[in-house]
Amino acid sequence: MSSRLLILMLPLLACAKSTSSNSGGAAPVAASGNDEGGQLELGQLEDRWAKAVEAHDSTFLARIVAPDFHGTGDSAKTFDRASLLRDAVDTTVQMRNLGDQDRQIRIYGGGTVGVVTANPSWTLEGGQRPGQYSGRYTETWVKRNGQWQVVAGHYTTLAPPDSAHQ
Repeated sequence: MSSRLLILMLPLLACAKSTSSNSGGAAPVAASGNDEGGQLELGQLEDRWAKAVEAHDSTFLARIVAPDFHGTGDSAKTFDRASLLRDAVDTTVQMRNLGDQDRQIRIYGGGTVGVVTANPSWTLEGGQRPGQYSGRYTETWVKRNGQWQVVAGHYTTLAPPDSAHQ
């Protein structure tokens, strides 16, 4: 798996199943009655995103990734929705054991904007760089016509534990 593909796959990993929708005691900052509902909705979408990654389900991803999506990965490389969806269907690489630690979901703008941060981990099978990985991400979601869509994300892959020995 090329480093470009790994960078493009990180957004898919980032929405992996979380151990918590708001751990660490950080309270969402907003003054809206929709905060709890928005947090629940985004948490569920992120959990479904993880399942879509494992199943290479580009139909689901096309629904939640906005047409104007803009992502930034390692080394400030940028990518768009088309790149993300194209790499999602690559069956030569399989992601497993997707999971977030310390996922935080904050809702703003009267329940129309969500910011999600987490520390994902995953196992990569196949490709050029199989192994265990972890990272960090921040995503911005916007509720349009009653539906949440991710419009931006910044994703960083941390060095695999065995890379220090190479």
